[in-house]
Amino acid sequence: MDPDAPLNYAVDWGVGTNPGDGSLDASVDGANWCDASYLNQSPINVKDTDITTTYDTVPLNVETHIVPKTNMVLTGNGVELELEGEWLTLKFGGNTYKASQLHFHSPSEHVFNGMHCAGEMHVVCNNVDDAIASGNGPHGHAVLAFCLEMGIEINPFFAKIETLIKSLPEGTDSIVAGYESPDLLGYSLNSFEQILAGDYAYYVGSYTTPKCNPNIDWFMIHTPVQVSVSMIEFMQRQFEQPANHRPLQALTGRELEYHKVCDCDNLEMPGTHWRLLFAPAHITPEEELTGCKKACA
Repeated sequence: MDPDAPLNYAVDWGVGTNPGDGSLDASVDGANWCDASYLNQSPINVKDTDITTTYDTVPLNVETHIVPKTNMVLTGNGVELELEGEWLTLKFGGNTYKASQLHFHSPSEHVFNGMHCAGEMHVVCNNVDDAIASGNGPHGHAVLAFCLEMGIEINPFFAKIETLIKSLPEGTDSIVAGYESPDLLGYSLNSFEQILAGDYAYYVGSYTTPKCNPNIDWFMIHTPVQVSVSMIEFMQRQFEQPANHRPLQALTGRELEYHKVCDCDNLEMPGTHWRLLFAPAHITPEEELTGCKKACA
């Protein structure tokens, strides 16, 4: 498959038969894991009713970095607006991942109890063990996914992105397939650190573009990131419908973990709150407090 060819997210990609051993169907030219016969595909509907709760006493182990130099690039197929760089280091389950790039989707690829976010940002990471990262087995790669919502408390990272877009001599008309911005210096995700310290969901899925590589560790960050209305409007103009989000894939019995991050220094009854994305709706505040107390004991 030509990586610069336009993608049509409204039709099926893969053609062929799943050999059943995790490999590709070598008899088909351009075969990939996007074929419907391959399980554990992404994105999914993150539903309260599918969630199993885990109580954690420490947050997700993420360290953000300053990226010395990056560029905003619209890939040759015109689908992904991305910025390369080692944005963060993630440690999870005995594995260490380093980010290689981040990119955006609008509307979101994942949905939360049947509802899309206005956009979604993916931070794509690779296992630092090259032998694991180069294969198609478990834990070779990870993606941290952030829901983007329109708001007034704009995340500073997105404020910088919007300033860049507004500074282009020809405005957004400059951003066509193959576009590359001037060098961007000193960008970082340090404004995400508080969000990353909160609750998250975890499941095993795939990349959402060909070849839809399997066994990707997905981390769905619970707290949405606020961006401007104009940023969302820009992305939705940039990505013609059906936009740059892959259709939903079946969960097919996979485990969907909700990691509740407990504050062991402040164990109080949680108040009622509007569940913006996902949470175990069947668990009462009393049960949540009891779960955290047991985890912190």
